[in-house]
Amino acid sequence: MRLLPKLGDPQSELLLLRSCMGIAKLFFGLRTCQPVHVKDAALFFDKGLREAIEELVVCGGLEVWGCIRL
Repeated sequence: MRLLPKLGDPQSELLLLRSCMGIAKLFFGLRTCQPVHVKDAALFFDKGLREAIEELVVCGGLEVWGCIRL
């Protein structure tokens, strides 16, 4: 997910993020494993996904978004 901004095309970045990020595998793991065993993986995935979406939507992450809201 960290390499998506190197494409330079937000539409392609979003398409790849949605189709290739392995969310189906994560959901399968969440459905079939006890929460204690997937907690760290889920937190890691959530953090990476949030950072990628923030970079796409506000072109710079949360810091820029905080400045825009003020």
